[in-house]
Amino acid sequence: MTPNTHKARKSKENEVQPFIDDADTGVTVTDGEDQEDGDADTDEMGMYCGAVVWAKYGKFWYPGKVVSLETVPTNIRKKLPSTENKYVISWFGESNFSAIAKENVEMLARNKSDKARAEQSVNIGKKYLMALAEQMDENEE
Repeated sequence: MTPNTHKARKSKENEVQPFIDDADTGVTVTDGEDQEDGDADTDEMGMYCGAVVWAKYGKFWYPGKVVSLETVPTNIRKKLPSTENKYVISWFGESNFSAIAKENVEMLARNKSDKARAEQSVNIGKKYLMALAEQMDENEE
């Protein structure tokens, strides 16, 4: 397989398939900054571990879940850059994690903006439905 260096690639259906890295380790990074690790339960934006969110990767927004760095498998965690000023995102429908700048993460809110993002592609729409199901399960608890 040709290295993809953290770039999205096209699938057979011409849908963007993000989150592929050089060694298919499941690690992606939105910038190359090397900062010290940091993690918080809740922050000034109201984000918390387990929050169902939209995260911008490249030019598209994808549904994901904010996770704590400690929940990321050790082999992947070692390859993630610092999480200072970033959230660690677990992507719906993927087995990958990314460190995404905080300004590129928004709560999934089931509104018109969500609908527009979900309609970007069939693939994103399917992942959005997975995110909604997770969010509904979370709300029932």
